[in-house]
Amino acid sequence: MTTRNALGALCRWTARVIAALLLGVFLIAFIVEGLPNLLTLSPAQQAETLAFAFVFGGILIGWRWELVGGLLSLVSAGLFLSSVRGPAWFVVALAIPGALLITSALLRRADIGRSKS
Repeated sequence: MTTRNALGALCRWTARVIAALLLGVFLIAFIVEGLPNLLTLSPAQQAETLAFAFVFGGILIGWRWELVGGLLSLVSAGLFLSSVRGPAWFVVALAIPGALLITSALLRRADIGRSKS
């Protein structure tokens, strides 16, 4: 196993663990407080909720396709961050798994390209 491959695996599994923890925290919050009624939210709040859902959708897609899932998650976290007022540390926490998935995918591609030459 090469160093890049090992680092890619570390990034991939770190992203998965962080994503599972974040998903667990937000599922507990949704169970306790309930899901918001999308029909009663303002258009801006609906967009925020959709971006938030795409963050987790990207993370779930990233379990199979790291680059696609990481990009979807990271772009959605950026859109969500652009609409949030106040402390945004939790949005940054949401972006970490996406960034790690992208890093893992790029390291894997670099390792495959290097082994072919």
